[in-house]
Amino acid sequence: MNRDRGKWTKSIHRVFVCLLAAAVLGGTVPAFAGFASTESFLPAVGRLPGKFGAQFYTTVWATNLTGATVSFTFDFLKQGQANPAPASFSDTLSPGETKVYENVVESKLGLTDALGAARVTSSGEVLVAERIYNQEPGDDLGKTEGLFFAGVPRGFSISLGQSATIQGIDQGGAENFRYNFALVETSGGSATVHVALYDGSGAPLGSNDYVLQPYEQLQPNVDDLASNLATTTARITATVTAGTGSVLLAGAQLANESQDSSGFEMSFRDDLLGGGGGGGGLSAVAHDGTLVGNGTSGTPLGVNPAAVVTSLNNLHGAVTLSAGSNVTITPSGQTLTIAASGGGGGGLTLPFTGQATVAGNSVFTIVNEDSSSSSSEGIYAASKGGPGLAANTGAGPAILGTTSGGGGTIGVEGLVGGNATAAVYGQNNGGGGGDGVYGIANTGSGVKGHGNGHGAGVYGENSGDGSGVYAYASNGPGVVGQSAMNYGVEGDAGQANKAGVYGTNSSTGTGVTGYSHNGYGVYGFSDTSYAGYFGGDVHIAGTLSKGGGSFQIDHPLDPANKYLYHSFVESPDMKNIYDGVVTLDESGSAVISLPDWFEALNRDFRYQLTSIGTPQPDLYVAREVENNGFAISGGAPGARVSWQVTGIRHDAYADAHRIPIEEDKKPGDRGRYLHPELFGHAGDPPIGMPTRLPVAGKE
Repeated sequence: MNRDRGKWTKSIHRVFVCLLAAAVLGGTVPAFAGFASTESFLPAVGRLPGKFGAQFYTTVWATNLTGATVSFTFDFLKQGQANPAPASFSDTLSPGETKVYENVVESKLGLTDALGAARVTSSGEVLVAERIYNQEPGDDLGKTEGLFFAGVPRGFSISLGQSATIQGIDQGGAENFRYNFALVETSGGSATVHVALYDGSGAPLGSNDYVLQPYEQLQPNVDDLASNLATTTARITATVTAGTGSVLLAGAQLANESQDSSGFEMSFRDDLLGGGGGGGGLSAVAHDGTLVGNGTSGTPLGVNPAAVVTSLNNLHGAVTLSAGSNVTITPSGQTLTIAASGGGGGGLTLPFTGQATVAGNSVFTIVNEDSSSSSSEGIYAASKGGPGLAANTGAGPAILGTTSGGGGTIGVEGLVGGNATAAVYGQNNGGGGGDGVYGIANTGSGVKGHGNGHGAGVYGENSGDGSGVYAYASNGPGVVGQSAMNYGVEGDAGQANKAGVYGTNSSTGTGVTGYSHNGYGVYGFSDTSYAGYFGGDVHIAGTLSKGGGSFQIDHPLDPANKYLYHSFVESPDMKNIYDGVVTLDESGSAVISLPDWFEALNRDFRYQLTSIGTPQPDLYVAREVENNGFAISGGAPGARVSWQVTGIRHDAYADAHRIPIEEDKKPGDRGRYLHPELFGHAGDPPIGMPTRLPVAGKE
């Protein structure tokens, strides 16, 4: 696999466009079919110098075709590497607005020797396109030679098991063309792509496998697939054979003498345009059961008789509903609401002390049409002892509360005045894994609890293997806990090796997030085990404070039964230590080279020299640190010397966050200790441990 950009450039003049067309896929192409999208890719963008004074630039167009303001981000995916944190810029587009970014890689990102692809993500659909071109010094734009690409939506990419094909492979034949192709990873995963070359009859000519890192762009020449190639009718098929990534494929055919070029768009899957897999395109109209046929010439669309009401109580045509005594019929759009308007004319009269039975699959509905209050209840039940309202069901919801109102309208509300019973209580005794209480909301909270006293706003208990409280959200937080005085969320595990609070995220977000304006974002405490345990890498963006420290590893002599502990080196300064061993030259001297960032990171250097094998009493530091290195002298030729140099960290973060050597305790911490048991106060809570209030039903 060849990732060398130099391979794309040729040695003849006018290969300015060859570099453009080879390193950037070709020359002027028939435009890709332009599709607006919230995530599009441009296969080749850059700003770089070429041979013989050529200079390559990129222009990008972005158009908002929606009726609302759209924000977008332009990421530059540098060639031949993963791009987890690419150079980028952001901007906004008003409804219908088009913006043009000339020399985008240099003017917006400050890069002057870079080639790759681009990813454009936006809050609404944006149409993007680019032109990458050579403009020799002194020439105006009318003399430039360039290459055009339209943005390709990420959904057009191929993933595991899928293939795409490009045509026009013409290289080494009598027509005197050459051919290049590009691969771009579009989903942030890794992918292995098998690229195969076939002649005009479909016979294989060669192949190669390419491993793409997340958001990587590669640009091989077709001779990567078959050396000494001579063909005018070949094609390339790329197949993703491994990995979770997705890939875009593009190709370009370049005339060796005129440098004129043609681009080749990859074949797109039939299902992208609603095709059925055979003919492609919009070959049929998708519909539900209310229609028959698929809109083709042989099966025209029609109404499905089984999906419409053909008669009502043997009445046909226009049928009128007439309201009886104490009944109202209210039309609204396509809905008819039939409701009781009074309490004296039959039906169900409240208060009701008997039992009402509804047989079959009938629906029994009580509707409150009191227009004097926007928050009146459809059903209101109160009780001095047991449940105000009890419902039992064999399959569906026992109680289903829905509301069409906005603001703070509630589907089901529970209110209790005592301390022992629950406002809303759900229990499931079945073995099918059902829920005691199940709440779902499109925009608000599925289940929301608020406790005014010491009880729990929401309390969940499960004596089996399930969850006491389980929350799922497709976009927002699964659980939000907020408290004016105590814990936002409290977790208590009564069983060994179980978590009080357990957070997991199968995507790219956060399992558990804690935030505090003044107190602790996340607080962990344990009497006997770990207050916090991390099974992966841990990153701390701020300052780490600790009472002591050590690291633990398996004992190298008995790893199955013992640990080995080592303490960290501690100092009141933010100290860095560097060391090594050097052999003195014929003059008894040596120069120790340090990293190129050494002096940018360190100051106030201290040195230590130790001879190895033979004493070197005259050994000394001949030159202190300068240009990221220092020199030693005074030893015997060929002697080995162990050296150590320390420095005080002085980068921007360290200068702004110096560690205080000592400080007074805050007023609220005075009289308390980090480790009270060591000072004869074993019963006191340590500094930072909040007061723990009881939770109803648990303590």
